[in-house]
Amino acid sequence: MARPRQFDVVLMSAGFKCSRALLEYLSGLDSAAVIDVAVRVLATVRRLAGDHVQHNAYFRDFPSGVPDTVEFWAGCLRDALLDPAAAGQVQGIVVQAAGGPVIRMLNLLSLRSYGRYQHTYQDLLAAHEELVPAAGDRVTVLHLGAALEEEVQSLYLDLAGSRVPLNQADRGSLGLLAAHCAAGPQPETIPVRENQAVINRVRLARGSRRPWTRSLMSCGWRAPCRTAM
Repeated sequence: MARPRQFDVVLMSAGFKCSRALLEYLSGLDSAAVIDVAVRVLATVRRLAGDHVQHNAYFRDFPSGVPDTVEFWAGCLRDALLDPAAAGQVQGIVVQAAGGPVIRMLNLLSLRSYGRYQHTYQDLLAAHEELVPAAGDRVTVLHLGAALEEEVQSLYLDLAGSRVPLNQADRGSLGLLAAHCAAGPQPETIPVRENQAVINRVRLARGSRRPWTRSLMSCGWRAPCRTAM
């Protein structure tokens, strides 16, 4: 039982914790198997927590201290014009529509303080140090999963039925799961059209002549035309 407990302690340092059922399951495995699970799970939860990326906010005190957009632009321009060297780098953009007037606009990217971090990642960490104690009591419990096929089916339904667009990695997973779960239960609705497109591509590749249409029709959307299949 020692290694499962050690694994649980390391998990807690990342903001996660094993449930009782999961600890009992791990205690029945040999040490090598527990270590293998620990290595894979720790890598996964750290990615979930964003630990693999140095997230640097544009404004150091974010979410506080974010200026009004126009105020921020004016400050960037003032900063550039007060320095003769920086002022020489300020550029404009000339735009002229066909037969229309010539419009001169400021190229914001030529301002030295626009679009560039004004602090390092270490500066951000130092500014947010006071927030660490407030987040210290937030722990996500990891539970023992069901059988593999049941978990695969559940994940497919969750991704397909998501009400927000998926990122690229999740869309790739949805495509793989759609092929694997083609003969199993299907979601009642697919609210996001991009997700529907992924599933329809898989269905058509597998020889199905009936693309998914229920979610669009249930939302009141009507295609301008639809080919009978």
